[in-house]
Amino acid sequence: MKKIITLSLLFFSLTIFAQAPANDDCNGIINLGTVPYCPGNEFFTNVNATPSDFGAFTNLPTCLTSTNSPRDVWFQFTADASITDYEITVTGADDGTGSTPLNTPQLVLYRGFCQFDELIIMDCVEAPLGDSTATIKINGLTPGLTYFLRVGDYSAGAPNAGTFKLCIQEKSPVVTIDQGSSDASYGILYDSGGPDGDYDSLENYVFTICPTDFNQCISLVLEYYNLDNSDGFFGLLTDQLIIYDGADTLSPKLAHFGDPLSTTPSGNGGNDGGVCFQVYGTSGCITVQFISNGEMQFEGFKAIWQASQDPCPQSDLITIDAQADTSIISEYLNTAYAQTSIDTIICNNGSYGSFLASDNTGLGISKGLILTTGNAINAIGPNDNSSTSDDIGKSGDADLDALSTLLGEGSLSQDACIVELDVFAYSNKLSFEYIFGSEEYKEFVNTSYNDIFAFLVSGPGITGVPQLNNQENIAVIPNTNIPVQINSVNQETNWQYYRDNQLGQSIQYDGLTSDSLGIKKSLTAQINVIPCNHYKLKLAIADRGDGAYDSGVFISEIKAGSPEIMVEFKSGIDYLVEMCTTVDDILVIELDGEVKDTITYTVNVSGSAINGTDYILNIPGTLTFSPNQTKYSFPITIIDDNIVEGTEKIIISLSNNFGCGDVIFEDLVIDLKD
Repeated sequence: MKKIITLSLLFFSLTIFAQAPANDDCNGIINLGTVPYCPGNEFFTNVNATPSDFGAFTNLPTCLTSTNSPRDVWFQFTADASITDYEITVTGADDGTGSTPLNTPQLVLYRGFCQFDELIIMDCVEAPLGDSTATIKINGLTPGLTYFLRVGDYSAGAPNAGTFKLCIQEKSPVVTIDQGSSDASYGILYDSGGPDGDYDSLENYVFTICPTDFNQCISLVLEYYNLDNSDGFFGLLTDQLIIYDGADTLSPKLAHFGDPLSTTPSGNGGNDGGVCFQVYGTSGCITVQFISNGEMQFEGFKAIWQASQDPCPQSDLITIDAQADTSIISEYLNTAYAQTSIDTIICNNGSYGSFLASDNTGLGISKGLILTTGNAINAIGPNDNSSTSDDIGKSGDADLDALSTLLGEGSLSQDACIVELDVFAYSNKLSFEYIFGSEEYKEFVNTSYNDIFAFLVSGPGITGVPQLNNQENIAVIPNTNIPVQINSVNQETNWQYYRDNQLGQSIQYDGLTSDSLGIKKSLTAQINVIPCNHYKLKLAIADRGDGAYDSGVFISEIKAGSPEIMVEFKSGIDYLVEMCTTVDDILVIELDGEVKDTITYTVNVSGSAINGTDYILNIPGTLTFSPNQTKYSFPITIIDDNIVEGTEKIIISLSNNFGCGDVIFEDLVIDLKD
């Protein structure tokens, strides 16, 4: 930082009788270490500090009244491995000796190298004239990277230099709706009860989110919501949650839950709940309003917002081929862990088919088989009709009728669609993801219009239910034997598994199922089996009550409860980079559930990147999972070899042999860039 040193010496010669602080420039910079850093009894000063020349005009902090602060001092810190969002505050304060506190502080944050023309400004702030505190709130700092702070002061008249405290701490993204507003680009918003409590009665709070950073899109996801839907005062007021695209409640509505004017209320004394509901705002602000009546109080809501400088993503429609032949369907269902063949199809023409769904559909399953009680193509969005229906006038299914009787209802099925598969299991578990959707939601919840579906399994080692011909139904709410259907998963009952889709742009059905609290957007059907055996899988869906209002179920490829392999990237990007951070990324290998017996997998590491030369990954050749050990974590250390090699790849896979041949589970491919 030659020019900084030169200027510092020049100003020192002009103020030779005054001692400048040691951190007047980068030669004496104070290293605060790995943050957070927030001592209560440490003071700094910029008295007698001299200005620093930090290089090109593009790096000048134009947000300050004076871009060249005449009295600046320098600090550096390293971002913590587990924290990305920070709040940096400088506060003028008497150090206890009668010192003059810093006034009208200026605070600038840089990344890069503390050398001339090598610093890039990230953010800056200046306190109002006469104020003693300046705060930067910044998101997305890279763990392990070094950052630089420049602290100065400004006034149009006499210097405001003095002593001050410096605090760098994790920015809390968590706020409650009664706190009024936020200018953060990311945050978590709860009702007034916070993450653990219920909201109160007779509330009317408005919270406005207007990020200071320029953005084109604000995503707001209701991870969950659960409101009292009783009529309140004379049937005029239910608890309400309203989201607006703008800075106030006069802005256009994006969503309205508990609307007393809605044509589909969930009834008196009930609740209105769900998960995984997402909206996008394009105005630069989003406003959330919550109103509660004097009746019951429930969990409230948790909302997560994220501002982006990219345009809001456009929704894609799901693609359905109602003419798909059995070879296409088998291709979509087959995996290396379970080979399937279609035995029987008993469906009306057009009631079943294959489907494809991109990430921008929000469905949660990318491809597979769809079965419906009407016409499969009716499932294609947008959701512009609340009663899409094809009453095909077909018969029901005896197994579904028996299941209905076991559930205590006894109503007969109709318009049944059934696909029976032969499945050869190469491992000890059969598993697949599914999503149930229906036009019966929400208005026909808890009525006789309770469309039914089931996934029935039979074969070696499965006792099953006698009334179901010794088949076992695996389409149940997790960790229970409760079948998934309209009346068991909805906005009132087991709402933690329900997704409201009335504003959906990709899928027509008014409601969809999800895993608990949106852990994922699909439910898992699974059953332990004896490896190297054939099993019969019957997939069936039907109307009940009448043949109107379509329902459908999306079914994914059939797997084997395979381990999940993933990387926890500490840099905030989804690949490895040389010289990006001093913090190791973490390879995680985890089973999708507990195991009854010990299982050992063989680990294979390959790819163009060389372990020990390009990276260090100390992982054994085998991993043994027991009922008490279902997860392993291994650090990945990147080696900077100063050689331009382009993108290299690390490939990690697990394999096992349950007695009928090696099963190679899905590879994880990791990019390593220079």
